[in-house]
Amino acid sequence: GATTPLEGTYTQRVAKTGQTLISRDLAEDTEYFLGQKWVRLGFRSNILVPLISKGRTIGALSLRSRKVGAFGPAEQTILERLAHQIAPAVENARLYQQLQAHTKEMAVVDEVARIITSTLDIDQVCQEFTQEMRKLVDFERASISVVNQGTDTYTIQYVFGKPRPGHPIGSVMPLAGNMTGELVETGQTIVRPDIAEAQRYVDDQDHLDLGLRSCIALPPISKGRVIGSLILRSRQPGAYGARQRAILERLARQIAPAIENARLYKAASIEKERATTTLAQFKAVLSGVDTGI
Repeated sequence: GATTPLEGTYTQRVAKTGQTLISRDLAEDTEYFLGQKWVRLGFRSNILVPLISKGRTIGALSLRSRKVGAFGPAEQTILERLAHQIAPAVENARLYQQLQAHTKEMAVVDEVARIITSTLDIDQVCQEFTQEMRKLVDFERASISVVNQGTDTYTIQYVFGKPRPGHPIGSVMPLAGNMTGELVETGQTIVRPDIAEAQRYVDDQDHLDLGLRSCIALPPISKGRVIGSLILRSRQPGAYGARQRAILERLARQIAPAIENARLYKAASIEKERATTTLAQFKAVLSGVDTGI
């Protein structure tokens, strides 16, 4: 189930040409970056046969051997016949997986829609939303932060997973030097395949110390304004590709109004409570004055 970039691989060559590719000795093959990896694992030769369905290359059948020159014309003929037979089945299985993934994604979208209309409790919104995200995208840590309007700060609203040391939920942080700050400035998703290879932000080392290597940061936008950040992190380098980005951007757009409404409701509730307290104190003062008279 692992996803590997196609660029510079044997599979890319086969997909591009639609022709079988035989490497007699991988130790002498410097054209493809994975060749030396297989040599280190003890393999010396390989053969890749295109899987073609409806005139289109949909993948490759790959075999490797610890013996130099293990694959010749006879093996090629047999494998090309087998590839021709199994390609339609592979394509059908791929289409079925896509359908299943789409169905699962739509179920999550529907559940997020329910969350949006079910509560104005911002903590509950964040918690239930994170639970739904995990059904579609893997992560070890997630954080949802809300920008404090009129200041250059944001508040950590919710954290799933191990928190960053010294930065509990409710911490108020400066926008400068953080991904949240860049999200507010650009309104664009940030994908970082490996933090260890390019440290850019003040909190990068803290996350590396927690074993978190890759991340994706998304800007929830409500009424044309970035209202905070949604950041997912993984221990696996390169965990977030085009598929994960598309799913998360859709979910971030969907949840943003709910987070904003819940934030406004919470602020209004705090203001109401403050006004109630002030009124009670005022009445107490008046009562004291009346007693004195």
